[in-house]
Amino acid sequence: PVSHEDTLSRSVEQLYRAIQQTGTSREQLQQDHNHSQEQIARLQAQVAQDQDHITQLEAQQEAQVIRSVEQDQDQESDWGLKEELDRLRVRLQRSQSRNRHVQHKLEAELEQSRVQLRDVQQERDTLLQQV
Repeated sequence: PVSHEDTLSRSVEQLYRAIQQTGTSREQLQQDHNHSQEQIARLQAQVAQDQDHITQLEAQQEAQVIRSVEQDQDQESDWGLKEELDRLRVRLQRSQSRNRHVQHKLEAELEQSRVQLRDVQQERDTLLQQV
């Protein structure tokens, strides 16, 4: 037969173990909670670093896009200048060709005028001799 004291003693032991387990569970829960809080803090710090890094990368990307656009504009400007230079070269070549043509024509006219002047001078000299 189990005495009342034995039953009470067992109940007290079970209650004591339950309290110890509850305390242990509470300590474990507190440790888990603290660990989770530390992880959250680390993750929040990592998120902040990642956001800063993203901001830096976006700024670098924007700067690269601006440089790329400026280079494209410079190239377009260079192409425009090259096209203008080519047009001016063609105009210069045409102008030089016309000038050479005019110069040859004027030289031919000058030579013809010299020949005519010689003829007139010879005729004058002939007339003067006759007088």
